[in-house]
Amino acid sequence: VGDSVAKLLGWIFSFIISALGYLLTFLISILVKVAQFNDIINVSAVRNGWVIIRDLCNMFFILVLLVIAFATILRFENYSIKRLLPKLIIMAVLINFSKTIFGLIIDFAQVIMLTFVGGLGGENAGNYLTDAFKIGQMTSINKETNLSVSGWSTAIAVILGFVAMLVAFIVVIVILAILVMRVVMLWIYTILSPLFFLGVAFPPIQRFTSRIWDNFIKEVVIGPVIIFFLW
Repeated sequence: VGDSVAKLLGWIFSFIISALGYLLTFLISILVKVAQFNDIINVSAVRNGWVIIRDLCNMFFILVLLVIAFATILRFENYSIKRLLPKLIIMAVLINFSKTIFGLIIDFAQVIMLTFVGGLGGENAGNYLTDAFKIGQMTSINKETNLSVSGWSTAIAVILGFVAMLVAFIVVIVILAILVMRVVMLWIYTILSPLFFLGVAFPPIQRFTSRIWDNFIKEVVIGPVIIFFLW
């Protein structure tokens, strides 16, 4: 009875490991494609969204100029024309090039990412990661041992193989989720990039818009860092 139970457990967990193995291999192939995705700022939603935000910021400059004019008349030095106008002109130019500036930073990070993906084998990175996670060896038997193998020892070995496979599966899921969310957030921050330069030009809103730049840099950096450690 004990051997029958052990054999049944072994078959059940072997089937689960096989299913997880196929799913894990599929997820690894998606992970490699996401890591190689290099056309972030040219997505139509990003282009259209950025144009809308840019135009709103350009219109907002008219309001800012009115504020500066009244502040100069009322002698508020913090918002006087001499203090704000030079910065305002520079930021007005940078707003219209904000997508290009953010795109250059993203492209620089993507070059580093692709370098490490190349270190993983480029197009064959999926096979490299499959070998790195020892997917093919989760249920393999050591043929060099002379020890007798019982039904329960085999069943326990298969269960431990399932645990190892589950850990690898969770790790890949987390890395994939981070990389996908990174791409989405880079889209969002690129669309909102004109607001950052508007905040630099107009200090009262800078404490809100500066978060765009801080979070953007975090998302840019996290991709190469993850792929580096994966490599």
